[in-house]
Amino acid sequence: MNDTTTMTNTDTLTSTDVDLLVAYMADEEASQRDLLEKLERKEECLVRQDLDALQQCLAETEPIVARLEACTRRRVRILRAIGGRLGVDPEEIRVATLVSRAPAGDRRRLEEAREKLRDVLARIGRQNRRNHVLIKNGIEVNDALVRALFGGGEEAPRTYDRSARGRPLPQTRSYLNQEL
Repeated sequence: MNDTTTMTNTDTLTSTDVDLLVAYMADEEASQRDLLEKLERKEECLVRQDLDALQQCLAETEPIVARLEACTRRRVRILRAIGGRLGVDPEEIRVATLVSRAPAGDRRRLEEAREKLRDVLARIGRQNRRNHVLIKNGIEVNDALVRALFGGGEEAPRTYDRSARGRPLPQTRSYLNQEL
């Protein structure tokens, strides 16, 4: 199926337009779900501190990112064609606008595709935040260990001060056993 439309200027979408949009959104949703799986696997690698598996996971993410970039190019082509026909700047087109201009019988399909895509994007956002916390806590733990072992200035915790009096190490939480 071609990603452009050949209709004359009109205020409404055609069923073909909706078919193109729904197909594009389904492809992007599938690619985003694949990305979500890799992000979940990345979390597992971070928790296990398995750098080899993490590197493999990151390498496996590259083709998914390429598919998402292709989805973006496809979306731009579709929206340019639809925007040109509707007399609307493609950058200003929102799914809600498309739904309102879709044939009544096709609106539900477009709304469902939008909701599926929104759901997976929200899940990706949550997973990214979880991974960010794991990475940040890992860096903090490693930084504290390096300071404890090798010193790091007046602010760095030391196990003993200059007069050989013991100083407690700062308490750190294990980022591996945290509930996020």
